[in-house]
Amino acid sequence: MVACQTCSNLYPSGAIAFAEENNTPQAKAQRIVRDLKLIPKAKEDLEKRKEDLKL
Repeated sequence: MVACQTCSNLYPSGAIAFAEENNTPQAKAQRIVRDLKLIPKAKEDLEKRKEDLKL
């Protein structure tokens, strides 16, 4: 994405905002998943519930 600061300056306050590098929604979600170690926890939970889930 090209961030045109002129457009941001011309439109009403707050109408356009550009995400800072490494601060996009995707980067935030990935950081949460990594920091909380959600993937290993989910795998462990699924392994424990394998019989109940009939997998």
